[in-house]
Amino acid sequence: MKMAFCLSTLLTLALGLRAETNAVVVNSPSGPRINGVVLDVDGAPAAKVVVSLLPYSSNLQKKTDEAGRFVLTLDPSRVGGGDSPCVLVARDPDRDLAAAQDLDEDATNVTLRLAPGFTLSGRATDSNGKPLANALARLMFRTDRMSSPLGQTVRANGEGRFEIKGLPAGRGFTVTVSANGYGQDAHDVDTREGDKRRVELDPFQLRIADQRIAGVVLDADDKPVPGAWINCYGDKQGGQNGQSDAKGRFVFDKICVGTVRLSANHRGGGFASAEVEGGDTNIILHLGASGARPLMASTPARLRGKPLPDLVAAGFASVDAPTNQPVLALLIDAEQRPCRRVLRLLGDQAPALKQKGLAVLVLHSGEMAEEAFAAWKQEAATTFPVVRLKQDPDKARVAWGAGALPWLILADKAHRVIAEGFSLDDLDAQLGELK
Repeated sequence: MKMAFCLSTLLTLALGLRAETNAVVVNSPSGPRINGVVLDVDGAPAAKVVVSLLPYSSNLQKKTDEAGRFVLTLDPSRVGGGDSPCVLVARDPDRDLAAAQDLDEDATNVTLRLAPGFTLSGRATDSNGKPLANALARLMFRTDRMSSPLGQTVRANGEGRFEIKGLPAGRGFTVTVSANGYGQDAHDVDTREGDKRRVELDPFQLRIADQRIAGVVLDADDKPVPGAWINCYGDKQGGQNGQSDAKGRFVFDKICVGTVRLSANHRGGGFASAEVEGGDTNIILHLGASGARPLMASTPARLRGKPLPDLVAAGFASVDAPTNQPVLALLIDAEQRPCRRVLRLLGDQAPALKQKGLAVLVLHSGEMAEEAFAAWKQEAATTFPVVRLKQDPDKARVAWGAGALPWLILADKAHRVIAEGFSLDDLDAQLGELK
């Protein structure tokens, strides 16, 4: 019975198995070694063909010599283990030739023979369809159990077009395209489908990366966590990672509009994850205790059923939120585009909300200087009372139970919170819960 030829097989063969033909794993002082040969389409030795072993953490590859031979010396700790099969891939992109062979336990004599390959072609554009010159296309070799980089990145021409040649038939791939100042886009393709040797991929549309996200990592006691590792990624976002500073703060630039996924962990224990939006700059990631369920920055529920924080102490006049009148509080950072948008949309509903007897209060929780806040407030010209919270922005958000801004809080006539963290689209449904 055949089994996947992975790390255990390589080690077994390294103990002394020999083969009578061209490709065999033999002993080596530095680890197991694969000796092999690549043949051309006509059966002659194929020289200067790149051979890669996948999966392998450093993308182990060598070029064949004039006799078509190659030697791959392995570090067993870096070969894909478990049930992941090992695959040898030979490519000659210049001639659009390729071959791939799964290595089975009883197939110690593997000879790779080149055949006409597949060519993947595509086009990189921005969101408006404008070509992105010099975009980079990266290829991943994909199976049901693993995915590994294959070959070098390919640069698009002045019209945003690129080609990746010399791909083996009957295999799966993922092409990811990125560009400086933009996010990324990816498409999967399977060369087992159809009989065409050239596949034109759907356009890769990249969003401009002109946003930033920022926040703070806190522990279970709401204290800043310095040195936490943070990963930032998303379907259309380019992956980034970094560490929180001495005050637990983190910043990622070159972010696209849309959903951003964050995960944070610390060597002292604890993990957190959240989904935020490009442009959010008041994100709080709470690290749960080691082994505990992570706390999500986007779903805190701290004020529901409790009284609103003191509105007069926050800076509002008593006339802004009289007793026996329901209150809608909106926490924003005026420097965030999503916050300004929600405030504008809420302003469009001001007459209807006033008719329903709802008092709308706006609380600015950001690091804007007093002079800049005053200038923004005058420019915004909103009909709602607006105050600038004097607390540190992070502490203010904790006090008001806010996740990623903008943050809506609805309180009844007794100023007891009945809903928080909902979207503006859900406002009418939440108002229906008022008694």
